[in-house]
Amino acid sequence: MNSLKQIKQKISNTPRTLKVILAGVVAVVVALCAVVGYWQITKSQARSAYYTAYDAYAQEFALLERARKDARAQKAECEVNAVPDRNDCRDFLRVLEQAENIKQIAEIDDDDPTKAELYTIAADLGSDTQQLQGLNMQLAQTSAAARKNLVASSKIWRDANLKPWLDWSKNLVVSSHQLLARSDGHVSDPQTRVVLAEQVTKLETGVKNAEEKYETLMYADAKTLHESLSQLYQGTEAAATAVQASMAAFESAQARPTPVSSKTTTAKSPASSRGGKSAGGSGSSAGGATTQSGSAGAGAPSTGGGSTGGQNGWVETGSSDICGVGSGESWHEVPC
Repeated sequence: MNSLKQIKQKISNTPRTLKVILAGVVAVVVALCAVVGYWQITKSQARSAYYTAYDAYAQEFALLERARKDARAQKAECEVNAVPDRNDCRDFLRVLEQAENIKQIAEIDDDDPTKAELYTIAADLGSDTQQLQGLNMQLAQTSAAARKNLVASSKIWRDANLKPWLDWSKNLVVSSHQLLARSDGHVSDPQTRVVLAEQVTKLETGVKNAEEKYETLMYADAKTLHESLSQLYQGTEAAATAVQASMAAFESAQARPTPVSSKTTTAKSPASSRGGKSAGGSGSSAGGATTQSGSAGAGAPSTGGGSTGGQNGWVETGSSDICGVGSGESWHEVPC
């Protein structure tokens, strides 16, 4: 208490001028403290606004990163399954190219940016965040549209190109099975049927595979199946043609008349055979020589070069009922 009284006493004893000066100093100090405090508060608010803006930007950029990753996969599908001359991915690829050029803004590395700088940067970040949101939305929309376009174009292509080959192949499978059944035992080369059976099995497998996947086939797979099916079809068709040719050769061989086999006989003289049949045919050589059989009513054997059994004898004509008999140079047919 005494100390407080002493201080009061000293102040009261202080000259008025000094009192005014002291009061002014105190006022200035208080004002400066207020200014500094306000500056610190507003600076903290500006920094808080900046970090809020940057966090929103960073989150949107992270979404862009994921969207770009998915879009790159969609781009790869576009490169594989884009039907020529349809431009199904044009808009999507344009937006993706724009997205790929976006680089993330780094946090400020200035230890003491001004309040104005912080608010300016925060405002810019807000604008960048809105642009990222719009870009992410465009990327998602164009990616979905590209996928839808690819599916639609793939269906158009496979209906126009794969479907006919699928129908033709099924018809060829049926006709080939019928051909295999019809040709059994009626081919000149059985190996052709073996080859056809193998080709038909392969074609059936190809048809089944194509039918199972048909509705979900994209362009690239549909094109591969189209090429495979057309090759199997052509191989089966060639094998079927070979079987038909083998059947034709077999039928031709069956329809061809069997030629009369040649027999070797010896003309008999009257002394050795009275009216008997020789083992030969109508043509003869010199006496006792062999003669070649022919058809009924064949011409007399040649007389050049010698006797024909005294020029009188019996000669078979090639028929079991008719024989040729000669006397001198006169020959005629008589029942054997």
